[in-house]
Amino acid sequence: MQAPIFPPGSFAANRRLLLYAAFFLIIVVFLSSCKNPDAKPAAADQPAATAPKPAGPTNKDIYKVFNTGNDKGLDTLVAKDAIDHSPFGTSYGLDSLKLNVAASRAAFPDLKIEALEEIVQGDMIMTRFRFTGTNTGPMNGKPATGRKIDVTGVDVTRTKDGKLYEHWDYTDYMTFFKQLGIDPLAPVSDKKTGKSR
Repeated sequence: MQAPIFPPGSFAANRRLLLYAAFFLIIVVFLSSCKNPDAKPAAADQPAATAPKPAGPTNKDIYKVFNTGNDKGLDTLVAKDAIDHSPFGTSYGLDSLKLNVAASRAAFPDLKIEALEEIVQGDMIMTRFRFTGTNTGPMNGKPATGRKIDVTGVDVTRTKDGKLYEHWDYTDYMTFFKQLGIDPLAPVSDKKTGKSR
């Protein structure tokens, strides 16, 4: 049996292996860079398809209500038995939403909610938004701070029978409270007992 020209583990054997690997890599890169003139462009090269229009109301319609404070016609957008899930608890019904609009406008008369992106898939709507405003009115029984806020969040909403029915609020409340100068992690004192909880 004849010994190999370059014994395994020798520098020359490793060098030859590296040259073969480099040559193979160059061929692969060259072949993959060649374009077929008859081929259709890749999806990334094509213009984005226009998203289908939603069949009913979306979160953008609710933002218009918050931005103007005009809740007339809200019952055409939102189900009477709507459910709203937020970090502060769950509220029910159209009247609860109307109270939320009024309280938000009282605390932030210049509030603006802007939809940055909205995705509609089936009966679900996801909207990334930006909320700006100045706290010049009372909020949750606390006096105005006079501070400006600029926060983002995500609203996820489910529709039912052509109306907005269930909503999940994912606002960045840590930033919201920090910008208002409120420590959301500070103990809350019970007004009746005076004890912190």
